[in-house]
Amino acid sequence: MDEPLKISALEYHRLPRPGKIADIVEVDLPRPRRAETRISPRFTELVQVIGRKIGLEYI
Repeated sequence: MDEPLKISALEYHRLPRPGKIADIVEVDLPRPRRAETRISPRFTELVQVIGRKIGLEYI
């Protein structure tokens, strides 16, 4: 889950139907994204937001 956040600027969430986009999340983390980025509050927040959008629950 966290790999796309390390490399992308936008995260697209598709619907089951081909070619349909459900949502786009802007990944507003500073670049370059270093190891410390993964422990930042914003990174954690983005992982949780995207996880909820695709039906995953994180503690």
